[in-house]
Amino acid sequence: MGTVVQASLDETGQLTLLYEDGRMDLKNLSEQRHRDLMITVIEDVMPKFKLLTSAQKRKVEGRIKFLSAITKEMQKIAKALLPTSSESQK
Repeated sequence: MGTVVQASLDETGQLTLLYEDGRMDLKNLSEQRHRDLMITVIEDVMPKFKLLTSAQKRKVEGRIKFLSAITKEMQKIAKALLPTSSESQK
């Protein structure tokens, strides 16, 4: 096939390949004759996808942890201010 320098896959299953020599090729991965290529693409993409989703998960978990700490502090402040506002209404 040649050395592929870039590959793009769209939502319809069209794989666009850009080769080192500048030529482009379009493959429809839903066609039976491209099943081996589809397996190769999946084997290449899945580990990268796992890394991306793991990194995103860590970011979200970090944000949740940060927001949880803020929520706890706000609850403490609210409890501390609650008796003061009750006393001022008397």
